[in-house]
Amino acid sequence: MKERGAGDPPKLPVSYTHLDVYKRQGDNYLTPGPPLFATPFINAADGGQNTNPFPLAFPPHKVSAKNPDTQSFASQIPISADVSFYYRDAIPYTENYMLSFERQITNGMLLTMSYVGNEGHHIPAVVSNNPANQALCLGLSQPSQVAPGSPTCGPFGEDALITSASGHVYHGVRDGIGSNYQEDTWQQTIENSSFNALETNLRYVGKRSNFLLGYTYSKSCLLYTSRCV
Repeated sequence: MKERGAGDPPKLPVSYTHLDVYKRQGDNYLTPGPPLFATPFINAADGGQNTNPFPLAFPPHKVSAKNPDTQSFASQIPISADVSFYYRDAIPYTENYMLSFERQITNGMLLTMSYVGNEGHHIPAVVSNNPANQALCLGLSQPSQVAPGSPTCGPFGEDALITSASGHVYHGVRDGIGSNYQEDTWQQTIENSSFNALETNLRYVGKRSNFLLGYTYSKSCLLYTSRCV
């Protein structure tokens, strides 16, 4: 692939190596145009301008519910893609079990059948703590339902600044913990799993030959999400 400079935008996607801003190598991109190093806080999807959140002043260690941090976090909101652990999480554990028997069919033939399984409990699962209002999003999903020039609501558009046809402005359609947050999640230990397997072996040992035949049928499921393989 061809290497290009920042002043020579390609017409087709290429491997892009940037050298003239940070004076170092290693910044490679796959893009139909030059990278916008001068405007790193502009959304690629809609061109929206974000406030530079750096440098971040970390709260002191003595912060608590009775002694809250009073500094302004205006440059850090909306907070998005923040993963936190749910306060009522439990310790995951697994239960294992097995049942097996053998039967000698002839002097040189042995049949073995086994059932093995386990159950997992309190497995972490990612759950949204700021879900979108589905009915509201559906009511703002058509161009006729929003003002001219306003984006519509839909998948990955729940956080957009939407103006309805009546002129009401929505700072996103999430109603979990408010518009200061976007898609944030909890790690909740609410998942359970199960695994079950039937294992069979038929072994023959003779004077001139021997063989071993084996067959396994198994099924593994995540019960909360109803996924099985």
